[in-house]
Amino acid sequence: MHTPERATRLLVLGLAGLTMLTACTVSPPRHPVGSVLSASSTPQQVASSAATPEASAPADPTADPAAFASDLSFTDITTRIREALGSAAPRNLTFARAVLTVPLDWAHPRNGKTVSITVVRIRATNQRDRIGSLVINPGGPGASGVEAAIELAVSEFPAEILQRFDIIGFDPRGVGLSSPLRCIPDTEKDAELELPADPTTSAQWQLEINEDRRVADECYAKYGTTLTFFSTTETVRDLEALRAKLGDAKLTYLGYSYGTLLGAEYASAYPDRVRALVLDGAVDPTLSTVEQTRAQAAGFALAFQHYAADCVAHACPLGKDPAGYVEALMHRAAGHPIPSGNTRDHRVVKDQAVLLAVISALYNESQWSRLTRALVDAAHGDGSGILALDDEYNERNPDGSYTNIEDANAAISCADTTQRPTVQQAEALAPVWRADNPLFGGAAAAGLGFCSLWKAPPDTPITIGDHGAPPILVIGTTGDPATPISGAEHLARLLGSGHLLVWNGEGHTAYPKTTCVTDYVDAYLIDLRLPPAGASCPAG
Repeated sequence: MHTPERATRLLVLGLAGLTMLTACTVSPPRHPVGSVLSASSTPQQVASSAATPEASAPADPTADPAAFASDLSFTDITTRIREALGSAAPRNLTFARAVLTVPLDWAHPRNGKTVSITVVRIRATNQRDRIGSLVINPGGPGASGVEAAIELAVSEFPAEILQRFDIIGFDPRGVGLSSPLRCIPDTEKDAELELPADPTTSAQWQLEINEDRRVADECYAKYGTTLTFFSTTETVRDLEALRAKLGDAKLTYLGYSYGTLLGAEYASAYPDRVRALVLDGAVDPTLSTVEQTRAQAAGFALAFQHYAADCVAHACPLGKDPAGYVEALMHRAAGHPIPSGNTRDHRVVKDQAVLLAVISALYNESQWSRLTRALVDAAHGDGSGILALDDEYNERNPDGSYTNIEDANAAISCADTTQRPTVQQAEALAPVWRADNPLFGGAAAAGLGFCSLWKAPPDTPITIGDHGAPPILVIGTTGDPATPISGAEHLARLLGSGHLLVWNGEGHTAYPKTTCVTDYVDAYLIDLRLPPAGASCPAG
């Protein structure tokens, strides 16, 4: 999946102001079925779990969030999901939906303000020796865990995982079907793609600042200071309440990209309630916002080098200098926008659209050939391939509407960002980063100042550290553009019980892309058996 244009005009929103961090990790959903889980659905009730909230709740609500959460009452939606999936619908899976109601502010749960968390449960009809629930977070922040869980269960997960676990997806607060935040008009999201990718003049910087301030003002006008509570800290409490209401003694969790931050904060807050955590494409929580953003820009530069080398080795249509080809195309598109190539689509391709298409394709090696075709077509006056990559990344639908991934990403990122670089700092860093990293550096710096314009104050993050959690499997990919492998190395050490598995592959995240990685992860999830120390997997 992907992330919108917000804090980047390049590499997008990111986590905690990290302008390039992906909003998702697994492939974009081929079967968008989340709408069938909406609250208007009234299918047959099939299950109810856990007790009602305790009459005498604990003094510290964060110690036992379940005491302040509603029970889960699952309703069967198998028929609806199968109709949405069509011929791709597996006959051996059943689907159910529930809503978990939790406090908006976990520090003050009795103030009456709540949010609703939509949960999907997927079960195999041949389930045996059930271990419990496997809870999924696909990243972002802002990506739909409901969509990701369905996609993974239908198309990706090994049979052994489906047979031993209920697959649980949930949209975090503010995301998708969970009290979704919506404060950026679709027309404005379209217009953002026409802003300069890498502002270099005062006028271009003012365009950037004006748009960022407009978004910040629009969101604050609609939601005010409640935006503070759409943070990772609050979602960690939601996750603990969900674990308890699912009836699991301990949490088994698979988090990708930003989802690794959510998992690491959970392990730090509730170490005694961890069974197994897989943190794939790990975020580096040891870095500041500025350091993280620059490291991510370097990650994309490295991934592009790998793409370019592969292209040149196979008679590259971009010539011997793919980076130069992209830079020339961006320069041309900035001055003479390229038509969409679709008579029904009146948008044009400018420099930011070209760079965002490159970013989008670098998340998965399988998209490299598609990127090459899109770049060549754009050079010949057809921008349809570029816009298709952008639309998948930004979750733009064929009718021109968007999901709320950008709105949620902006809110969660800024709620998590206690260090908020100013626009002036961003403008000062841009030429330095551009000189070091011509394709991605300046664009990355341009997004640094967004959260300084956000009016809602940040939440207090959960400090990640070694708090005695059982062994946690952390996965890093050597060619990962969005979360460089150094992040996995640092996170594993920081957790104390972190156990690092390296995949010598390309793209963002690793499981379940190769047999080697899949076998190691499955053994850990099912039997709690870790890979050997220093284990790595070939590209495959």
